[in-house]
Amino acid sequence: KKSAKYVSDYDNNNSGIAKFLLKYCNPNWSMSNITPDSEPFFFKGGETGALLIHGFTGTPNEMRELGEFLYNKGITTMGLLLPGHGTNVKDLLNIRWLDWDNAVKNSIAKLKNHCDKIFLIGLSMGGTLALHQVVSNDGKVKAVVIMNTPVFKLNNFFAKLAPLFKYIIKYTNKRKKS
Repeated sequence: KKSAKYVSDYDNNNSGIAKFLLKYCNPNWSMSNITPDSEPFFFKGGETGALLIHGFTGTPNEMRELGEFLYNKGITTMGLLLPGHGTNVKDLLNIRWLDWDNAVKNSIAKLKNHCDKIFLIGLSMGGTLALHQVVSNDGKVKAVVIMNTPVFKLNNFFAKLAPLFKYIIKYTNKRKKS
């Protein structure tokens, strides 16, 4: 079994991956702002690469075990930290979906420097972002795997009211796991 490392460990080899992931995916943050177990990861394997995209309010840590598994099968894996995630829930208040989309797009470009074939694996909202990239990425992505991804058309009356909720409820904290 290969030994997988966190991005910060991998950067000891001067790969620059951690700096890239933080600069282009979360430009206003440093590793000191990220909560423990939330940092992005990069495991250099073979010529096939997988970008793992976490869900809303999640972190790369929820994708890390899958990333390590794929890495041990010879696949280069990258788990990005989406903007607004991995710090404080208030950091999500000024983030738009295009910020997440750009973070995924930038990560695909970086992964393309290491791999010939790229596939995306997205969990929940990460799956929605992955699907969006497949239809808008000029063939750079060869396949997509989505897990627990909401795929439906919002055409009812209450869905149209959803944008108004940002003026009523700014955010709620996640419940602590017991």
